[in-house]
Order: sequence, then C-alpha cells, then structure tokens
Amino acid sequence: RTGYYELPDPYMLEGESITEISKTAGTTEAQSMTPFTGTWSNDAQLWWHGQSVNDELLLDMTGIGMGNYEITTQLTKAVDYGILQLYLDDVALGSSIDCYNNGVTPTGEIILDTAFDVTSINPDLKIKIIGKNSSSTGYMAGLDYIHFSDNNVTPTPSPTPGPTSTPVGWWLLNNDASDSSGN
Repeated sequence: RTGYYELPDPYMLEGESITEISKTAGTTEAQSMTPFTGTWSNDAQLWWHGQSVNDELLLDMTGIGMGNYEITTQLTKAVDYGILQLYLDDVALGSSIDCYNNGVTPTGEIILDTAFDVTSINPDLKIKIIGKNSSSTGYMAGLDYIHFSDNNVTPTPSPTPGPTSTPVGWWLLNNDASDSSGN
C-alpha cells in the first residue's frame, strides 16, 4: 500500500537505542549489521565488547511500565561471543543463551518468558556474561531488540468478512442512473 504508515510499537526496544545505566567493563556502541548475512531490525544492534566472564551491562527499560508480558529478544551470534543470561529487575529471563556461532548471524526470536510480571515502574534489563562456548574466542554480546507483548490487552475481534447485501453505491455505479425503473 502507498501512503500507509505503521505506528511504532512502544514495547519494541531496539538495542542500539536503549539507554545504558552502567556496566562493569567493556564498551557499548551501536553497530551497523548491514555487512552481515541475516536480518536485524533497523539493521543494527547494541554491541558490547571488551568484557569478560561475570561482567554485567545494565539497560534502562523505562516506559514499559507494570504489567504482565511475554518477553522476546533477538541477539547476535558470532565466533567471539559469550554465553549470556538476561535479567529484568534481577529476575532471570529464561535460560542462558550461548551466542557462539562460526560466523555472524542473528539468533532469531527467542522467547524469554510468556507471562512475566513487571512490578517496577522503571524496570532495568541486565545482561550478564556467564561464560563462553569452548569454541568461542571471546565474551562479546549483541542485542538487536527486546520486545514486551502486553498479556492484559484483549485483541479486537475481526469484522465479519464481506457485505451481507448489495450496497446502494454499487447499484448506482453499475447501472444507468437515468433509468429510474431499476432495469
């Protein structure tokens, strides 16, 4: 469609745009992913490099608000990436994620939790390096996005498809309007 604009999803937080609160080591920066094969939202990620095991990166999730959410993410895998554990307000989200791959690629969407209760007005996302695959050469991490789907919103039912009668406008367009008999 032309002239169509999709409103941004306020619960889709792009890694490269999230405000950093703190980190124990390393450097964070927005990294373009256009040179690599695969699809990253906005063709970018938050790249965290120069850290080691047990280092933590804390990110601001202000704007999410309290509620019950399904939480998903997409990360990056590469030969020099570590094993991560994500936390929301110090509560682990899902299992640890091994981000090693022999080549740079997105993980695809990962479901972290299907019904997580956010109880803080301003939650924080923590990414912790908990180790590395024996084949990995480093502890780097890449966050493409984190998405919160509000479980408290009831979807609007779809309308009944198709008209139940012929609209008047259709008859006028397909018949001679000067013929008042309807023939």
